[in-house]
Amino acid sequence: MIRPIALAALALTLACADAGAETKARRAVSGPCAAAAAKPDYGRVLPIPDALKTETEAYRAAWREACAKKKGASLGALLAKGDALGRAWIAAIDKSGIKETKFEELHALLGTAYPKFIPAFAGSMIEFEYFEPDLATFARLAAMGDAEDRLFFASHRALYGTDPHAFPWLKRTTHFGGCVRFGEFDWPGAVARIEGLEGKVKAAAYRTRLAELKQRILAYLSKPVFEREAGKKPVVDSCAPKARTVSEFEKIAKALAARKGWEKAAAGLRKTADDIRAGRVEVCNGCSAN
Repeated sequence: MIRPIALAALALTLACADAGAETKARRAVSGPCAAAAAKPDYGRVLPIPDALKTETEAYRAAWREACAKKKGASLGALLAKGDALGRAWIAAIDKSGIKETKFEELHALLGTAYPKFIPAFAGSMIEFEYFEPDLATFARLAAMGDAEDRLFFASHRALYGTDPHAFPWLKRTTHFGGCVRFGEFDWPGAVARIEGLEGKVKAAAYRTRLAELKQRILAYLSKPVFEREAGKKPVVDSCAPKARTVSEFEKIAKALAARKGWEKAAAGLRKTADDIRAGRVEVCNGCSAN
């Protein structure tokens, strides 16, 4: 997962780097099959251990095999290899001792140069340090996968949205935050999708992502309040007006209370609704960064 170098305003989000630049970089890189066949060019900015090059080549070879097969490949297995490779790359970067003055060059490598020959990867070194499989790319290639791949990625848009730097329940209003789509995002529906998939998919890469997403939603809904500095009341950063936000809290709480394991989230939403009505918590739009 993306690791923040600087704290974002909204703790619930995958906080956002410069979305415009990152999105252009992702669009610029070649497709995974072309990347798997491309000649590697690691550059000179970062020392690359031979073991990491070997692991990278194994991942590339797995992609070449999948691309040659065209249909019925296991994208879940490719994603698991990619997850391991991403961790190995981050470990190499951490151990490299690269100077901060080289971060922009490294950012260009992770975001643009390396994905040209490391299939379905995306990375950054500006505000966020990550180099990992790009799930959206895997989703676009679901048709070349097996039945489990197609099942998982059929829910990709609903669960992960279209913004590579924010979950679908967040409406970004700045490069680092925004408001939460209460009244727009279907929280109970998302939970039902996650738990439905948990009962059907077996690939570790998918199950890990579902568990992480489920925990993120559970943690946020259990306490959807942003604490501010002394003298300022806590806030709920909602795209909806106060009355609708309270109404949505009660609606979501009612739906989740009937689901095993979601009692804490339901209680947290009801408590926050009571706190809003009592004036102990304020509702704002895009103000949690202030």
